[in-house]
Amino acid sequence: ATRTALGRRRPYLAAAPLVYSTIWLLHVLPPALPAGRPIAAWFGFTYLLFFVCDTAFSVPYYALSQELTTDQAARNSVFYWQVLLSFVGLLLSVALPAALVGATSLRVAYGVAAVKMVLVYTVGMWGSVAFIR
Repeated sequence: ATRTALGRRRPYLAAAPLVYSTIWLLHVLPPALPAGRPIAAWFGFTYLLFFVCDTAFSVPYYALSQELTTDQAARNSVFYWQVLLSFVGLLLSVALPAALVGATSLRVAYGVAAVKMVLVYTVGMWGSVAFIR
């Protein structure tokens, strides 16, 4: 178990945006590699790395909601908002590139969407660290 002056969960929540964002941008904006195995290996590696980090950071994030209160109704409310806002984020991550494709190239559309999602994720996660005690 992690024990720090910041608590058990907050170090993971503070580090998550830095790691997630780096891996996500590497995944969505790969270097110019030849088609075939090199780009497939890049995609596979960054995909796997992203979901390994997802596990490492999501477990403390969802466990934190259970530690915020002993009231079951409040826990249900926290979980509801987590799921609802995650769904809104998912919709934005699908809709934003699709909306940008007509105006620019697919690579630029995904790059713009990725950077915007990184900023939203970082603000949200660091907000959790700052405001949850």
